[in-house]
Amino acid sequence: MPIKDYPFTPITENHSRPMLWIRVVNPHTQLAVVIQGIVDTGADSCAFPAEVAEQLGHNLESVPPKTVFTASGSTESFAHTSRVEVLEMRADGLHGDKVLYTINDTLIDFIRGCDDFLLGAANFLKDFVLTINYPQQCFSIRKPKK
Repeated sequence: MPIKDYPFTPITENHSRPMLWIRVVNPHTQLAVVIQGIVDTGADSCAFPAEVAEQLGHNLESVPPKTVFTASGSTESFAHTSRVEVLEMRADGLHGDKVLYTINDTLIDFIRGCDDFLLGAANFLKDFVLTINYPQQCFSIRKPKK
């Protein structure tokens, strides 16, 4: 189901970002977190805060770390299989229960020092056609026709 003219989320009085309500699920424990994720065309892959891995029941350091480079410098990342569900946004701006899209069992980088949920290119945006309308502060996202 296409998301059309989805409004940017205000961050401060003068700054807003393209964000989606998402539910991140550990497919092994079914533990989940609902949060807004930033649609980030500059992120190579999805990157979430390391603390969230533990909330989902992942043992953060049970996989080998890899070094990743962020805007803040280099840090450690731990990849764990997770499901990402894009949720509807209600008229009041909060998330609803309806799942619009699901990215099944994909490796998510849980990164120390990361504060945001970044929806990046390799394991999220690659599956969608994204249109961003900065003057109107909205975006649209849809699966391409096969």
